[in-house]
Amino acid sequence: MTRAELAKLIISTLESDDPCRIREYLTEDFSFTGPFPSPLNRDQFMEYIASIRKAFPDWCYQFIFVRDEDQDTVRGVMQRHGTHKDEFALPGMPRIPATDISVILPIEPVRFIFRGDRLNRLEVEDASGGGLEGILDQLGMDVPRSLYGIFDMHPEMA
Repeated sequence: MTRAELAKLIISTLESDDPCRIREYLTEDFSFTGPFPSPLNRDQFMEYIASIRKAFPDWCYQFIFVRDEDQDTVRGVMQRHGTHKDEFALPGMPRIPATDISVILPIEPVRFIFRGDRLNRLEVEDASGGGLEGILDQLGMDVPRSLYGIFDMHPEMA
C-alpha cells in the first residue's frame, strides 16, 4: 500500500462509525498540529476525534487532492464539514449544546508524516477561518483570544 493510499485509509477510518479505530494507525509518539496552539499527543487527538464525531455525527474530511511527497510524507488538501447535532465538549472549554448549524471549514493543506506503516505526525496548515477557531466562530461562539488551556485539564496526557 502506498503512503497516499494509507492516508486515504486513515481518513476513511476517521469518517467511520468508529473513528477511534484510528489508534492502530498511529505511532505511540504521534502528534497532531494545526488547530490548537500546541500539538496534541495521541491520547489528546483521540479525545478530540471522539468529541468531533459525537458533536458532528456526519463530520467529513473531504480529501480533494492527495500526493506522495517523498517515501514518508503525503500532502493533500481537505475541507472538513458537518452538522452540529450533539454537545461539543473539549477539555478546558465550555460545553456547546447542539445548534443544528452546518459547519464548513475552508480548504486546508494537510501533511501526513509516516514512520514505517504508522502515522507519526498529522499537520494541518493554518487557513483563515479554519481549525477549531473556525468551528467555534461558525457555531456563533465567542472565540477565545487564545486557545491555550484546551486540553490542559488532562496533565496525565501531556
